[in-house]
Amino acid sequence: MSNNASLLVNSGSGSSQVISLDTGKPIKIKFQPGSQYLLKNADDNYAPKKVTLQRNGDDLYVILDGEENPVIVAEDYYVSGNNQPFLGMGDDGQLYAYPAANEDGSLTSVSLSGAPQGDASYLFESAEYADSSVMSSWPWFLGAAIVGGAGIGYAIYDHNKDDGGNSSSFSPLGSQPETQPEAQPESEAGPEPQPEPEPEPLPNPGGAIDDTLATPVVGDMSSDQS
Repeated sequence: MSNNASLLVNSGSGSSQVISLDTGKPIKIKFQPGSQYLLKNADDNYAPKKVTLQRNGDDLYVILDGEENPVIVAEDYYVSGNNQPFLGMGDDGQLYAYPAANEDGSLTSVSLSGAPQGDASYLFESAEYADSSVMSSWPWFLGAAIVGGAGIGYAIYDHNKDDGGNSSSFSPLGSQPETQPEAQPESEAGPEPQPEPEPEPLPNPGGAIDDTLATPVVGDMSSDQS
C-alpha cells in the first residue's frame, strides 16, 4: 500500500484543504465549480511525476504510479461537463494540468503538461488537514471508497447523509449477484395407486370334481300299456 501523496483542494478563498492518499484507504470526491484539485507528494508540495487515470462510466479514477487500485474516485466527473483537470505544481513552482484520461476506459499514464497556469505557492500558505472533526464539512468530500472484487469497485460511507454513520455497501464492478437455485414446485398428483390383490380361489371340500354326470335310467313304457 502506498501513502506517498496527498490531495489539496482550494475553493478560491480561505485555507486549502489537504487529505493524505492511501491505496488501502481510497476516498470518493465530487468536483465543485470554482475549486482547484491538486495532487502533491506527501513530503513536499511538488506534484507526483506520473499518475494513471481511468474513466469508468461517469466517474474518474486516480491511481498512483506503481499501484493497481485507485486512491481517488471522482464521482460524476463526466456528468458536470466542465472536465476540470487535476493539477499539480511543477519544479518551477507553476501550476500545470494532468492530461485527460482516454475516453474508452483504458488506463492512461499521464504527467504534468501544457502551459503553466500561474504561481502555485499561495495554495500552500494556509492549509487545513483532514481529521474527523472537519472532513464532514468539506462539500467535495463524499467519504471512503472501498476497492475489491474483480477489477475496481467501491462502496461509499457518505458523511453528508444522515444515515446514522454506520451504513456502507460494497459492489464490485463486473460482479453479478449470487443466483439462488429455483425451488422446484411440488407435484400436485396424489400417491400412486396400489395394485388390487387377486382374489384367492375358494376351497373345494369334496376334493377333485368328477366331471362325469349320472345318466338317469328310463324304464320300458310298453309293458305298462298292455
